[in-house]
Amino acid sequence: MKTANSVRVKIMGNTFRWSGGIASVLRSKIEYQLKNAMDLGGAFKSDLKAYYVNNF
Repeated sequence: MKTANSVRVKIMGNTFRWSGGIASVLRSKIEYQLKNAMDLGGAFKSDLKAYYVNNF
């Protein structure tokens, strides 16, 4: 179920979920990290970015 106050991420087979007011803070931090994550592979970063664009 898609809600604006919930963050659910699946990375390397592990699912991370945050909900409540902190979700928006985490979303900002995650987006910042994605923009600055030079160690992530391009395809992996693109997939994560697509996930966030489609889920918020």
